[in-house]
Amino acid sequence: MKKLITAYIFIISFIGSTNCLAQDYKNLASFRTGVYTGFMLKRLLPNESAFSAQLGFRDGGVVLSGYRMFHQLAFPQKNYQMFFYYGYGAHFRYYTKYKLNNPFKPWRPETVFRGNYVAAGIDGILGFEYRFLKYPFVISADISPNFEFGGANVFKVNMDMVSVGLGYTF
Repeated sequence: MKKLITAYIFIISFIGSTNCLAQDYKNLASFRTGVYTGFMLKRLLPNESAFSAQLGFRDGGVVLSGYRMFHQLAFPQKNYQMFFYYGYGAHFRYYTKYKLNNPFKPWRPETVFRGNYVAAGIDGILGFEYRFLKYPFVISADISPNFEFGGANVFKVNMDMVSVGLGYTF
């Protein structure tokens, strides 16, 4: 009961403080889930470009990514809250488990390799972002394909990096 009251007070004070922060979108801190689960911190510059840093967890390891992003209105005639963003970046990854499956033979079980692997890569990102004008929240969905060098394989292409995020602007 004590935790419920504390959560209720936190939510009410959080909603009550939104009026003064809703129009300032300089920084974004968000929780992201998908192929990677993690956190993102984004700094928006005046010309609708941004720098972003992500920390994600997957395969018993951690990935640290940095992006340079560019935003533009997705539907300028209809909606001023939906933005399309794209960009490029790089990542560094450490993981302890690697799953290998053959898409051409789906009946075979996937092979799991265990060890300590380090990889680096080049990333791209494409996504949509919905900004609430009255409240300091942002909902986003994106795909970030990448090329990875090192690790369990010498070279790997990851095309399934889809994520959804919920963020707080300040």
